Amino acid sequence: MPMDAFIPETYPKLYDLLFKSTASIIEKCWRKNCNRTDNFVCLQTLSTEIADLIRTSVVCPTLQHARMFTERLGAWRELLPEEDLTAQFSSIDNIQVDQEAKLASGYFAYHTLVRFVDGTVVEVQFYSLLSSAWRNMSHKLYEKTRVDSSASLGLGTPEARLISLGHMLYLAEYELSRLTEEFSPPRR
Repeated sequence: MPMDAFIPETYPKLYDLLFKSTASIIEKCWRKNCNRTDNFVCLQTLSTEIADLIRTSVVCPTLQHARMFTERLGAWRELLPEEDLTAQFSSIDNIQVDQEAKLASGYFAYHTLVRFVDGTVVEVQFYSLLSSAWRNMSHKLYEKTRVDSSASLGLGTPEARLISLGHMLYLAEYELSRLTEEFSPPRR
């Protein structure tokens, strides 16, 4: 398997973390199919319908670093010498970069889809160190609110406070980024 080169057999639990769980795949298929009347997601279309079957994440010092890194990643063909593209990166078809901001849940991250010529797609999420712990909690909230109808988003509930915290963290990082730019000497 191509991924064998990344994580040796001595780390099977880490290796398994690269792949979306079966339960998560089934739940995502159900969500995608529940409003369709045809062209349902099935085993034959799974890899084209669900882009994060193989995924990983990168924690950056700040959200500004995540943005700058993904901007460069999006322009990877222009930044690398032709001989490196041919020798080292010929198996990559393209890299698609998106900023995902789920404003309702306070989730802010940059996502890339690395598409290989053999059809394999790897999703890489980039988020800040500040939001790392918050991200783990937000995924629990995301699971609870999309599956469990008993989740309460009323004033003062843990769910509402978690969403508010996500917005405050994003605002803090945005302001830090602006201040950094304002206090930095002009580039020549």
